[in-house]
Amino acid sequence: MNWHMMKKYALLSMLLLFVYGPSVSFAELELPSSRNNLGHLSITGAALFLKPSENGIAYGLVTKGDNLYAGDALGVTQFAPGTFEYHSRVKSPQFHWNTGFRVSLAYQPVCSDWDFSAKWMHFKGNANDKTRTHFQNNDGELFTGNWSLLPGVRNQFGPAFYGIFAAPVEGSNTNVIDSVAQAKLDVDFNIIDFDLNTNLSVTSCMRFRPSLGVRIAYIDQKYHLANSYQAFTNILDPLSAQAKEKIKLNNDFRGYGIHAGMLFEYDLGCNLSLYGSGEATILKGCFDVCERYKVSAEFTNEFILNSFFKDTQKDNFDAYRAILDSAIGIRYRISFNQDACSFILQLSWENHLYFAQNQFQSIGFIKGNFFEQPFANSGSQYGLQSPVTQENHGDLSLSGWSLAAIVEF
Repeated sequence: MNWHMMKKYALLSMLLLFVYGPSVSFAELELPSSRNNLGHLSITGAALFLKPSENGIAYGLVTKGDNLYAGDALGVTQFAPGTFEYHSRVKSPQFHWNTGFRVSLAYQPVCSDWDFSAKWMHFKGNANDKTRTHFQNNDGELFTGNWSLLPGVRNQFGPAFYGIFAAPVEGSNTNVIDSVAQAKLDVDFNIIDFDLNTNLSVTSCMRFRPSLGVRIAYIDQKYHLANSYQAFTNILDPLSAQAKEKIKLNNDFRGYGIHAGMLFEYDLGCNLSLYGSGEATILKGCFDVCERYKVSAEFTNEFILNSFFKDTQKDNFDAYRAILDSAIGIRYRISFNQDACSFILQLSWENHLYFAQNQFQSIGFIKGNFFEQPFANSGSQYGLQSPVTQENHGDLSLSGWSLAAIVEF
């Protein structure tokens, strides 16, 4: 083959490649998506509708009965023999449904099967309650406060106050005690997670998503109590009293620790899937507990006696705490651009359990016998013995609904 023939074949080959080559190349080429070029990014926003609950937060006791003597409610021997029947109920603040939010960001690099995620949950809840009691001439209701420095179940002043104004009356004598007690508890959650996650496909319809990371928790509780009393007696001499107290209890926790979880998802078809998740956390943290008391009292007989009392008690200690989280719900997924982008709506029921978060402390007294031991070991003229620290290790929990929107691309 001479040179001229080779030139003809070369020109013909170049012409065929120019005419047919582009159509063949672009037809077989799969354009890279942003997921293949830049990795996978996921953004989640969730609205929370939760209700807290906590044990060990009772603020008082209401006792009702006929021929009621207040000493019986405080464990003090009654004046007269006989059979008495009383009914008592514990008073605790009632929690309400409140809203919060959760936001998260996850990124998976091109070269890895694991993704990195950061998540923040914020929630504020509250509980409150109010109690009014009226006692007159041995009948009615009496209120005794849990943290109260006035008539309370764990203090020295209670038996003296009720011994004067709620003693049994006879004839034309009169005793009256009116009380109002209010309780308000606020809880504030800020939970931050940094996790490593991966997807494990078991079948085409089932997958698991394990995670491992670090959690930072800020849990603050503020418990405010306000009690007021108005009392009158004329058994010996006419005597009236007005007393008010405000009690502020703070229980703040800061902690960090290891966080692990597992998510399960099962495809139901028609873009729907059922999912459930469980997580466990061990935190090392610090409790900062503070109690502040303000009490004012005015007694009126032939003269007026005013009294004001203020006290602050603080404690700070380290402790390990556990947290359990669980959720179950349903997802609806829509995909775009050949699965390069997805939009997910998710509705779920959640439970969060924070063990031993109630560290409110109450400095009280062991009750003795008011009449048989008028001067007990502590030197109290009311028969109350040495002071003790009473700690409530109650659990704090959240439960309710969450509605989330997830964008993946």
